[in-house]
Amino acid sequence: MTISKSDIANLPAAYRAEVARQMGEKVSAKAAQHLLSHAPGKMNKTEARYADHLKLRVAAGEMAAFKFEAIKLRIAERCFYTPDFLVLGGSAVAWDGFEFHEVKGRKGESYYAQEDAVVKIKAAAALFPYWTFRIVWPAPGSSGWREKVIKP
Repeated sequence: MTISKSDIANLPAAYRAEVARQMGEKVSAKAAQHLLSHAPGKMNKTEARYADHLKLRVAAGEMAAFKFEAIKLRIAERCFYTPDFLVLGGSAVAWDGFEFHEVKGRKGESYYAQEDAVVKIKAAAALFPYWTFRIVWPAPGSSGWREKVIKP
């Protein structure tokens, strides 16, 4: 079976660069960067910065705990969404629920995300309306964070 360039174009972004590389095709810097920054189980630089932010919030008693890629949600047949962080609310003494935080890069004043990632987050929020889903991204010109709650 022969794979054509159009077949590669129809693949999800996470696979496109690797398949193109194996076929000897030119790999765009953007596609290669996407592959490198999304190794399952390993935080990229932005996620690591956000984990440091969450550690400070735990130490301050603003939240009980957090875990990186702790859960995988089934969105549809053979379609899953793994939130970056499971965040346990409350304090170490009084737990009051949890929410999911998805870390994205910054683009101007807002966040940058691949279209398929945004669709999965919105689908998860619709399927599980009793949980809170947030997209977080670095605030421009500071060490702070911005966030957007995804409504079902």
